[in-house]
Amino acid sequence: MRTRLLFAVLIAVTVAPDAPAAGKRYAVCIGVNQYASDKLDTLGCAVADATVLADVLRDAGYEVALLTPAAARTAPAAAPTWANIAARLDALCAGKEPGDTVVLAFIGHGARFRDDPDYYLCPKDAQPVPDRKQTLVSVADIYTQLGRCKAGSKVFLCDGCRTDPTPGRPQTPNDVLGTTPPPGVFALFACGVGERGYEHAALGHGVFTHHLLAELNPPARDANVDLNFTALATHVTREAPATAARWLGSGARQTPTTRVGSGPSPVLLTPADSRLLADRVEVRAIWARGGKSTEYVERVVTERIGEWKEAATRGSAIGMFLLAKCLETGRGIPQDAKAAVAWYRNAADHGDAGAMTSLAGCYVTGTGVIPDQKAMLEWLHKAADHGDADAMSNLGAAYLLGQGVATNHERGFAWVRKAAALGEPSGLYYLGLCYRNGLGVARDAEEAVACFRKAAELNDSMAMTNLGGCYQKGIGVPADAAKAVEWYRLAADLKDPVATCLVGCCYERGIGVEKDPKAAVAWYRKAADLGDVAAMGNLGLCYLDGEGVEKNAYEATSWLRKAVDLNDPEAMARLGDCYLHGTGVRYDDVTAIALYRKGVSMNDPGPCTAWAAATKTGWASRRA
Repeated sequence: MRTRLLFAVLIAVTVAPDAPAAGKRYAVCIGVNQYASDKLDTLGCAVADATVLADVLRDAGYEVALLTPAAARTAPAAAPTWANIAARLDALCAGKEPGDTVVLAFIGHGARFRDDPDYYLCPKDAQPVPDRKQTLVSVADIYTQLGRCKAGSKVFLCDGCRTDPTPGRPQTPNDVLGTTPPPGVFALFACGVGERGYEHAALGHGVFTHHLLAELNPPARDANVDLNFTALATHVTREAPATAARWLGSGARQTPTTRVGSGPSPVLLTPADSRLLADRVEVRAIWARGGKSTEYVERVVTERIGEWKEAATRGSAIGMFLLAKCLETGRGIPQDAKAAVAWYRNAADHGDAGAMTSLAGCYVTGTGVIPDQKAMLEWLHKAADHGDADAMSNLGAAYLLGQGVATNHERGFAWVRKAAALGEPSGLYYLGLCYRNGLGVARDAEEAVACFRKAAELNDSMAMTNLGGCYQKGIGVPADAAKAVEWYRLAADLKDPVATCLVGCCYERGIGVEKDPKAAVAWYRKAADLGDVAAMGNLGLCYLDGEGVEKNAYEATSWLRKAVDLNDPEAMARLGDCYLHGTGVRYDDVTAIALYRKGVSMNDPGPCTAWAAATKTGWASRRA
């Protein structure tokens, strides 16, 4: 099992119990998994730990800078190099007031040397050898800078191999890690002397960080009281040893310890912060099951809108995001698309990936901005670089479909595979399409079905619909019309318009169910009400032919016209026939020809056939 080191410094204001912080709150979170030096092993969870910690603090209202290789793809100054870390630490400690809260978190490897009482953090470009200490970040120097910082209290968290675990090597006198921190500094170390800090893939975090994040998460504790350093340390020191032994075996010892300078235990989160983090947990749970954040907004907006407004103005990213969602949808507040975009942009500037993805959506739909596919792609790339799986999925779809970018099936496949690996339902759905259609990867019907099934289990209605199609056509599974209808119905229950229309088709044709024209009409009407263009056309044909409903040419042309307005070529052909024969409308061969031509331009066989028939009679050519 790999070892790694997390040093996190939280400099917090000294306040009375349950009193909110009066000053501003800042954070710098640094995570490094891979190093330039071959002397440092690759870690599995350091970057994820830094990213999640940054997200939590950001949503609580801290102003956060994240330094990871991923963040550096869009901002070179975010690369976790020695120079960037030194510059960020200087800026973090400078110009602060006694009421301010400041957070420094370093997550990665550490190093120490014989007869040297100092301990060193390893940036991405570290050279961990005695004559290259200048490439490392000295803990003694960090202590010195924190001691000089004007913030009233400081908290230093260290997750990992805090001491050299080599057996028999004595601890150096005046070891910086064993000394009392400067006044106002509160230190919590993940390990005792001679121990290592562990991480485990099943946890998705380091053992120490796992419990640190759990205590920052409101469901793990009483969210109606302040969370101070003492409470955080008590939880972590109690839980981490047992977790290390459980996941890594009885020989894996990890016993967190504290070193405390003078001053009251600082408050890290207030009850208001905790309520916002509870909002965050709820929203992410909804996303994980394929839902939308508007579900949560609709449910709690009446009781939460006031705090979201207040939180947004004091810098909470989740507060900004949820306020923007209210403004975009008009829930709990007058609808204002431009204001929604402004708040999404503000949250995105604070590093909120969900806001970046929502901004991309605004540029697609023209919500509060002029539609701009280039801007859409830029925001999707930023969100994907911040680890947003939904953005990865949408970015993959853009490359697969050529939306705002040249079609590139290989890049599209790569992005949706990343999203699928993170459990994103739409990513799994698009991955299934890639395997089914051979987009960027060899065709593999069975793998396509497996992807569709995984996404369907996460309530992705499009995946359910496509899984139904696989059963209907025998793609990757034995053909089974009854199972196809089952999946179509499940998707229709989630108000998927295409699936709802397909249920109607099954009833009309007797596929997997008894033929029932009236039921078909009912399903087509449901699908049409959900905006499905094929259902509108099919409903028009039912009225035209008197199938499942009383024959009504005027109602038929009304539905066909709705489908034509949504560019359905088959409806163009049938409505053209109605104009050509005066069925439900006044005879008008000019309009008929125009409809046929429009359908032909879309390369649809229906209008092409009608056009060929009209040309054969001679009249179409006279009108051409």
